[in-house]
Amino acid sequence: MARTKQGQPQGKQTDHKQTDNQEAADQTQHGATGSHEGRVTAPFWEKAVGALGLGLVLLILGYLTFEALSPQLPPDILVRQEAVTRANQGFLVQIRATNVGDQAAASVVVEAILQTPNAAPDVEPVESGEVTFNFVPAGSSRRAGIVFTHNPDEYALDFQVKSFVNP
Repeated sequence: MARTKQGQPQGKQTDHKQTDNQEAADQTQHGATGSHEGRVTAPFWEKAVGALGLGLVLLILGYLTFEALSPQLPPDILVRQEAVTRANQGFLVQIRATNVGDQAAASVVVEAILQTPNAAPDVEPVESGEVTFNFVPAGSSRRAGIVFTHNPDEYALDFQVKSFVNP
């Protein structure tokens, strides 16, 4: 029987070829190194936290884009009476100015007018007062007081925003 360089009989060459083929198949299946060492898969909770973080970032970006593209409403100041108390100088009317618009307003001038109940529009008011709010941010309120010599509970009290400035 003829022998190969490795000293094995020639009939055994087919077995050697099968071993080489298996090694080649193993190398293609497991990569060139032949092992999975160095490859670590992340646990489920890491993937879940990562997905949650990505979702949160996308949600915030979507909200900021929406806010940037939506129209901004100008300042809209609503004034209401909160209380009337007797003071040394007369009667203190406490008021609250609320900006329900999307933009801030500065130097907001509010006029308070005391009228005789059911008076005609052209009748001179009994008394009037004025207050200026330095700054009223969007979605916020500011408080102030106006002093009258006449009791506001005996008259019709009306408020009018006279002017404001966009800061």
